[in-house]
Amino acid sequence: MKHKLADQVVELKDDRSLFARMLIVARSRPDINLKEGIGQHEFTSLSRALFTMSEELLMVILEELPNKPGGDQQPEDAANETAPLPPRKMIVIDGMAVVQAMSKPPWVKTCTQWADHFTATLDSKCSDYDEVHLVFHRYDLPTSLKEATTERRQGGKPATAYHVADNTPVGKVSAKQFLASTTTKDELMVYLAKKALCHFEGKPTVFIVTSRQEVLSNSIEVQHLCSSQEEADTT
Repeated sequence: MKHKLADQVVELKDDRSLFARMLIVARSRPDINLKEGIGQHEFTSLSRALFTMSEELLMVILEELPNKPGGDQQPEDAANETAPLPPRKMIVIDGMAVVQAMSKPPWVKTCTQWADHFTATLDSKCSDYDEVHLVFHRYDLPTSLKEATTERRQGGKPATAYHVADNTPVGKVSAKQFLASTTTKDELMVYLAKKALCHFEGKPTVFIVTSRQEVLSNSIEVQHLCSSQEEADTT
């Protein structure tokens, strides 16, 4: 903001945006102890996980480790060591970002066709990878930051909610209209997660996907995992 004082123009920079976000978080997440959190985590440009207080990089500790696993083994133990596993390539995909980017082509008339378009887009992105992690936003939370943003964008007008099923007609509805409701987006994320999991069943690619707080996979045990964050970016 610029304010003119006499013959001078003074630029005022404030932290209004930062504290507004902190206030929203505090009101929408009553389980977060804001006083305790601010007391334990400093607002700093240096990551305390990577740097010391004197700004020295902690990664030096890793550089001092042996270059090969089992560097302190005896020669006879090293001879019996199995060969290292070949490198694997993994990709992490934001599911909602894919939905927004691929839009809804004119030939998509039902949710089944939309899901087919979604899985085809996934194939084009992860054909060169050994492991795929598909992460969706969570829209099932009782108080959501995104829900407040959506209501503000709609100007207080209620959005039409659609039930997502195989035969749900979507041909005459734009993607923006269809995704205007938080309820619809929640059902769509669960629907696409299950469709993607079925798509990767029986394939050699390791596939892991979140569905609300549940985590599913086509080949490995993931029952101990839980998707607890609202944003796919931070998950």
